[in-house]
Amino acid sequence: MQETSSILQWLSGFFDAEGCVRVNKCVRGTFTTYSPRLVIVNTNFNTIEFVVSFLSKLGINCYVQTRHVTGNRIPCKVIEIGRVSKVFDACLLMYNHSITKKEELYLMSKFCYSRI
Repeated sequence: MQETSSILQWLSGFFDAEGCVRVNKCVRGTFTTYSPRLVIVNTNFNTIEFVVSFLSKLGINCYVQTRHVTGNRIPCKVIEIGRVSKVFDACLLMYNHSITKKEELYLMSKFCYSRI
């Protein structure tokens, strides 16, 4: 249990630094939907795989893609959590240990709660 707590504290800090809280808007004709997203982008593939593995153990599945860039930039991997219930769970997990994105996680959790 202590190890999970330590990793969760680390993940919250990592999300504070590398993460993004979004609401995507999708318009189809006259119908508009809004969907929550938690996104983490990083160039260290081992770290991204560790985060995906840890979240998976907690029941939070993620979509992972590799972004190939042009020029002399380093390729990066993107983790995206998009299911409303999973975004809600992730927000609750990271909220207590978050510093810079605490309010964003709170607002996103309220948004997700209203959608569940």
